[in-house]
Amino acid sequence: DHSAALTIGTESSASIEPTDEVKDSVAIGIGIRNKAKAPKGCWIVLAEYDDYNNIKNIKSAKVDGIEIKENTYYMLKDNKFIEIIHKLIYYKIIFLLIIYKK
Repeated sequence: DHSAALTIGTESSASIEPTDEVKDSVAIGIGIRNKAKAPKGCWIVLAEYDDYNNIKNIKSAKVDGIEIKENTYYMLKDNKFIEIIHKLIYYKIIFLLIIYKK
């Protein structure tokens, strides 16, 4: 079964929950400071914005369990997928990104 999770809001999350039926699904986070996660065999797509809220990069990757871990949130920073290990770390990254802009 193919499905997609899409978010365009600021600091939102797109996720595909692991089930036996989920294959080739896509978690898409194209809003500012979005994060995405998906099970192995699915895809994540994320956008990165510049200081003026213009799209800087859009990148996709297949969740292979090695380079991109399954059921783990990622953000896009400097055109690289950054693993979000814990919710507190996510908010710390958001805080630092906001402070860094100033």
